[in-house]
Amino acid sequence: MPSTQDDGGNEGDKSSVAQTKGGSGREESDSPSAPPSPSDSPSDSPSAGAGDGIPDRFLGTWTSHLPGKPNDTRRMVIQQAKPGETAMTLTADGSSYHCVFQAELASVTGDAVELKATEVTVGPETSCSAGQATTLVPAGDKLRRENADGTPPLTYTRVG
Repeated sequence: MPSTQDDGGNEGDKSSVAQTKGGSGREESDSPSAPPSPSDSPSDSPSAGAGDGIPDRFLGTWTSHLPGKPNDTRRMVIQQAKPGETAMTLTADGSSYHCVFQAELASVTGDAVELKATEVTVGPETSCSAGQATTLVPAGDKLRRENADGTPPLTYTRVG
């Protein structure tokens, strides 16, 4: 079975071309046990919540899929956290894998949320592997997850 690595949302199983940490089926998943953020509606203010952790506009449940692979889905839940606390739970699903990843908040800088490298919380090592640090950046009413190594980002749409 191919391995799914958290590739920041832009990669799939190891059989895909140029797969890297932070995406596809490797890390980005949403665990049903991870509750959505206390705020279901984002704030238009980029500084909302910045003093206490993650700004409100980032909080909630977001979905995406790998480019050209509509069945390789990602569900990302961003919850309120302080640096060193779990801020993201990512569920990556595909035809041959199911992986759940978590990442701690590294920092909030301006209009960006920086996450530490992900850890696998659900899924076998043969199918799921941890990803690199990533940065969440607003993209209109969507959220873009950028990879530290410069591989293409994945854009998520809010669902809750």
